[in-house]
Amino acid sequence: MDWWHYLFVESGDPRVYSWPLMQSPLGIFAIISVYLCVVLKWGPDFMRNRRPFDLKIVIAAYNFSMIVMCSWVIYAYQQEGIHFGTFMSCVEMDFSDSPTLMRVLSITWWVMMAKVIELVDTVFFVLRKKQKQVSVLHVYHHASTLFLCWLGAKYVGVGVAIFSILVNSFVHVLMYSYYFLSIFRSLQHRLRPIKPYITVIQMVQFTMILVHIGVTAYFHCTLPTAILAMYFPNVVVIFYMFYNFYQHSYVRNSNKGKK
Repeated sequence: MDWWHYLFVESGDPRVYSWPLMQSPLGIFAIISVYLCVVLKWGPDFMRNRRPFDLKIVIAAYNFSMIVMCSWVIYAYQQEGIHFGTFMSCVEMDFSDSPTLMRVLSITWWVMMAKVIELVDTVFFVLRKKQKQVSVLHVYHHASTLFLCWLGAKYVGVGVAIFSILVNSFVHVLMYSYYFLSIFRSLQHRLRPIKPYITVIQMVQFTMILVHIGVTAYFHCTLPTAILAMYFPNVVVIFYMFYNFYQHSYVRNSNKGKK
């Protein structure tokens, strides 16, 4: 099919075409489909007549590994000369095979693979029989982020996509540090007041990304229109969902407590 070849061969970054999951979106769609089946149907059915699993040690190890992974992403980009200040101006795509660019591209690809691993967040909820936490916000955020990271690695892996990755990695270092520390019962009381700010930080993250997208579009940086058309509305939707969650979980509950 000519349109398929144009979208996923001619328009994509030729350097990543032979990498795992990068030929077409079918692999990512398959992973997301299995994820949805596991957390919405197969997992709950499996746990229906079973006791919740005690996963404290596993979750602690997972949270710590995510802290290390996100810290490495920030460090690895900086080692290649890429940091937040880099994106004050356009970062144009360079399709050469220079060693530096190939290392940058591989970092972006590993970030996408990390998003595959992060799907296990929801599986933990299911195995602990906390199905209420498998919310529309949680599931949509994980699935859509994975797909957007695939788009970034496929088309702009050494360009404007890196800004979102840097911001997200920094926020995830804070978020997973909170989750890791909250496992310790002696710290839970002290950490409880911090919990609402985790959501606030995430909303600030989405605001920064939206501003960056606007700047990118205004200065006509290298960003395919089709990606912009998918990326911008998705970030708006996620911001709105996080805002609703914050209002419902913290603002309204706080007002009820005062009454």
